[in-house]
Amino acid sequence: PTPRPRETGGALRRPLSRNLIAKPSKSLTALSGSELDGVARALNRLADEIAVREQGLETSNRRLETAVAERTADLERLLATLKDAEASRRRLLADVSHELRTPLTIIRGEADIALRGVDRPSAEYREALTRCRDAATHTARLVDDLLFIARRESHETRLVARVLDVAIFLPAVLADCRSLLESNGGSATLLSAVDQAMLRADPDRLRQVFLILLDNAVRHGGGQVTIGLDRIPDGYRISFTDAGPGLGPEDLAQVFQRFFRGSNAARGYESGVGLGLPVAKAIVEAHGGRIGVESRPGEGMTVRVDLPAEMPLGVAP
Repeated sequence: PTPRPRETGGALRRPLSRNLIAKPSKSLTALSGSELDGVARALNRLADEIAVREQGLETSNRRLETAVAERTADLERLLATLKDAEASRRRLLADVSHELRTPLTIIRGEADIALRGVDRPSAEYREALTRCRDAATHTARLVDDLLFIARRESHETRLVARVLDVAIFLPAVLADCRSLLESNGGSATLLSAVDQAMLRADPDRLRQVFLILLDNAVRHGGGQVTIGLDRIPDGYRISFTDAGPGLGPEDLAQVFQRFFRGSNAARGYESGVGLGLPVAKAIVEAHGGRIGVESRPGEGMTVRVDLPAEMPLGVAP
C-alpha cells in the first residue's frame, strides 16, 4: 500500500493543487484524516468568503460606475447651461447696444442740426428738442425695464404693495387705454366672473402688466381683445385673449426672452424692442404669481396671469 504523507507541524508537505484555490466556486472533497478534513473545510469557508467579497466588489463597481455616469451627465448639463448663459449674455449686450444706438443717434443728430451756425426759427428748435426728449424717454424706459428684470433675477425687486380690488382696478386701466384701442381700430371686452377681487399688489407695476398685455393683443392680435377675470383656488386669474395670427411652437418657446420678437410682431410693428412680455413676467413673479401663454398658428393667443390673494413670504413689499 502507498504510504500516507507524513504530517509536520499541522502543514502539508505536498502543495495543494492550484485549481483548488483558482476555482473557489467548487467545494473540496473531504480527504481522509481529521486534519485534512479540517483544512478542506477551512478552504471551503475561505472560498465562500472570497465569492461573497467578489460579489460585493462587483456591486460596488456597478454603483461607482452609475455614480460616475450621473456626475458626468450633471457636469455636461452644467456646461451646456454655462454655454447658453454666455451666449445669452453676449446676445443681450449686442441687443442692448443696438437698441441704445438708435435713440442716441437721434439725440446726437438733432443736437448737431440745432447747433449749426445758421440761426433757425424757434419752432425748428422746439421740434428738435421734442425729438431729443422722445428719444431720451425711450432710452430711459429701456434702461428701466432692463434694470427691473435684472433686479428680479437677483431677487432684489422692491414693490410698493397695497390692497386693491382688481374688479375695479382693471376696468379703470381699460378706460385709460381708450385712445390706444381707437388708434388701432380695436376693442376690448371685459368678462368678469367675480364682483370683487381683493389682493395685495403694487398698483403701478400691475398697471404696467395690463398695459403691456393689452398693447400686445391690440397691435399683434387683430385689435379684438377679450379680457377675463376669474377666481382660482389661491387668488385670481386675469387673461387677455386675441383673435390674431397666433404663434408657432418655436416663437412660443421664446416669448419671455429679452429682445425676442415673434414673427407677427416683426412684420407689423416696427418700434417694439421685445421687452414687454419679459417685463410683465418679472413683475408678475415679483408678486409671487405666474404668467403663461397659449397659442396656435391661426387661432390667436391667450396670456394668463395668476396672482395670489396674499403675497407669499419672501416677496419684498
